[in-house]
Amino acid sequence: MPINYCGNIYIMSVNGRWKHTESNDWNTPKRVWDKVIPFMDREKTYWLPFYNDGYAGKYLTEKGFKVIHKNEDFFNTMYDDVVVVDNPPYKVKGL
Repeated sequence: MPINYCGNIYIMSVNGRWKHTESNDWNTPKRVWDKVIPFMDREKTYWLPFYNDGYAGKYLTEKGFKVIHKNEDFFNTMYDDVVVVDNPPYKVKGL
């Protein structure tokens, strides 16, 4: 599935057309993380609160970052001394 760049937003598309889906659980692509990584401090702990399938946490851990990435409720969870980095869903079920 190609990803088109539009300003600072990456848009999922199929054959250059919008793909309508009920799910908005799209992972941030590896190539986007690779552009963000040079600006991240490896001494800090990063909280990626929107789990989806766990890909982002696995990828950043592989790159040597300290990451908190659990399948838990963002709205009822808090961590101290972390940097929040993530791609939140645009629609939350139940809200």
